[in-house]
Amino acid sequence: MKLEILEANENVMRFVLSGVTPAFANALRRTMLNGIPTLAIEKVIFHQNTSSLYDEILAHRLGLIPIRFEPGRFNLKGECKCKGKGCSNCEARFYFDSKEARKERGLKQDAPLKVYSGDLKSLTEGAEILAKEIPIVELYEGQQLKFEAIAILGYGSEHAKWQASNTSFRPVPTIKISPTKCDGCGACVMACPRGVLEQKGKGVRVVNLENCNLCRACIDVCQKGAIELIPSSTDFLFTIETTSGLTPREILKLAIEELDRRAEEVRKELKLK
Repeated sequence: MKLEILEANENVMRFVLSGVTPAFANALRRTMLNGIPTLAIEKVIFHQNTSSLYDEILAHRLGLIPIRFEPGRFNLKGECKCKGKGCSNCEARFYFDSKEARKERGLKQDAPLKVYSGDLKSLTEGAEILAKEIPIVELYEGQQLKFEAIAILGYGSEHAKWQASNTSFRPVPTIKISPTKCDGCGACVMACPRGVLEQKGKGVRVVNLENCNLCRACIDVCQKGAIELIPSSTDFLFTIETTSGLTPREILKLAIEELDRRAEEVRKELKLK
């Protein structure tokens, strides 16, 4: 097994995983989707809401805001020592008060106010709002909003707000171009929507193999039958886009640890050495 990182930043990671089965690749993908606990707002206590939106609509919007947290900082509520009652080890609390927000922006107390996710104040160390510019509601003249939000760990299999990432994978292709059949017409280069092929002299060469999504457009337009496209059964190109407060690297690391934990549980149940 080999892992080669092609691109990595705070939001997206692309890597090639080699020497594995399609089943293993899919298990890793599913774990990165919904097998990692993330932090999301589960409960909202409204003290005042005279906005144009119902409490339920606001609570739904708040639940989808990504929250940055330290992995290992919080416990799942059902596994916490407080036995689900709620404490600083299993809950992260946030609050918002339109009066304070208007004061911070130098506005009059009855002035219109656009409320963004970054306006929520964290009351718990180790948790903060990740995306600061998500619009929540627009308060018009005289409207007030005050609430407390409680975030807990959960899995994407329970609700989409806990989904850690959007992860996909596809087989790494092998593209073979016959030098005897190819006449260098360039039709395949023009047909490829992702710039995988490039015309060179009287022939064609592969320049961006990792961009190939196996659409077969090049094969469809090649009248000479000079192109052969073979998807690998052991090498896969993964793309991870985070939708939570975890970075792609953290998501990959936690997914591998989770798969290892599950395998260990099976081994113990079967009493394998």
